[in-house]
Amino acid sequence: MKSEFTFIHETVGTGKHAGSKARKDVDAIFYTILSSPIFSYKERVFHSIIEKIRYVFNIRNIKNIFSLLRIYNKKIFIQYPFYCNPILREGLLRCLSRNNVILIIHDVNSLRDFGQEKISDEIKVFNKCKGLIVHNKYMLDSLQRLGVISPMIKLDLFDYIRDNNFHPNRNFAPIVSFAGNLSKSTFLYNDLENIEVTFFLYGINYNKKNIKSANTNYKGAFSAEEIPARLEGSFGLIWDGDSIDTCSGAFGEYTRYNNPHKLSLYVSSCLPVIVWSQAAIADFVKEQDIGFCVDKLSDINTVLDSMTEEDYARYLKNITALQEKVINGYFTKKAIRKAMDLM
Repeated sequence: MKSEFTFIHETVGTGKHAGSKARKDVDAIFYTILSSPIFSYKERVFHSIIEKIRYVFNIRNIKNIFSLLRIYNKKIFIQYPFYCNPILREGLLRCLSRNNVILIIHDVNSLRDFGQEKISDEIKVFNKCKGLIVHNKYMLDSLQRLGVISPMIKLDLFDYIRDNNFHPNRNFAPIVSFAGNLSKSTFLYNDLENIEVTFFLYGINYNKKNIKSANTNYKGAFSAEEIPARLEGSFGLIWDGDSIDTCSGAFGEYTRYNNPHKLSLYVSSCLPVIVWSQAAIADFVKEQDIGFCVDKLSDINTVLDSMTEEDYARYLKNITALQEKVINGYFTKKAIRKAMDLM
């Protein structure tokens, strides 16, 4: 059966962040359970018009595009969004119409940006497919309301592939870690000192002038492969937007639909989590009993005041069991196998 299904391989960028980790992990899992890729492309950023022109008229690139357009009647898994140049993107869109395609969805930009034109464009793309692997039931329900008629499978949680399960020792203490792009996480610019914990911050774009609360401690930026072994503290925070009272703005509202890859990172590091009570992942966190939910960040004080060592030990036990699945690709493999039946 494996030889019946193929995929499109992509090469993505690297750096001291986890921005491409989810896509690289999905690609690695493709190699373990599908046949060899039918097509490959590299994420590329053009810095000038001249670079674009050279790309378009490069003989190797022209041949590559034609090889993509010749793919017909195959069973293919592709990751979405298509992070590539417009020419390749058009080739991938044509591939959807000519083949039996399952899209593995990393982001739905129309849910994040709330632009009506983008919504209609994305729905057209999704409805060309045999099926979609989406984050959770909230994303599935929202896409159905917007007009998606292709069958959808819930992923539940992104995996975070690692070749070991090492992490710092965990003890119950008022220490909360936050990992991410620190310039995007503007809620950190607020006065955090009424939240009676110490925040350990990890990630790129740290600016001491913006993040100036005395209870914050910057711990550095690390690659996606290195950071699970570096995350200290007792809890990992999943929060977005510019407010400490709710997850606000486009990024904050998007948490109502998506599975932040940050959750996968924390699980891979056996770090119990704190999440917004209205986030899509709140249900998963409660079902798995791997942390707690709050309406606003100041609620952390109340929860920790009533928490016992036994409560924290239970979180650790549950997240340790979940870690074993996440670092070995359990959720992605399960979703891919379900999607094969749709083809």
